[in-house]
Amino acid sequence: MRTFFEAVASHARRNPDRIAFSDSHGSLTRSALLGEAVRLSAELPKTARTIGLMLPNGREWAVAQIARAIAPVSPVARPKLARCYIYRIHGVCR
Repeated sequence: MRTFFEAVASHARRNPDRIAFSDSHGSLTRSALLGEAVRLSAELPKTARTIGLMLPNGREWAVAQIARAIAPVSPVARPKLARCYIYRIHGVCR
């Protein structure tokens, strides 16, 4: 069975220029979405086991979810955020 990341990568290879996500700030192609997610996953702390995403729905959220799948780290519900790394699109903080 393919992982979520493998499915995203397959779609990016087949149709790299197709729009994957659009929001009020612009659009991301499939290849750009994958590239941003790979870049972001490399920036996540190697010791992180869980990560909380505090982002509005949109391109940034999609990139962060795919990066989380690459890492791999477990998502966490909001009440537990004080005990895990919190990702915001402009960096990683504790």
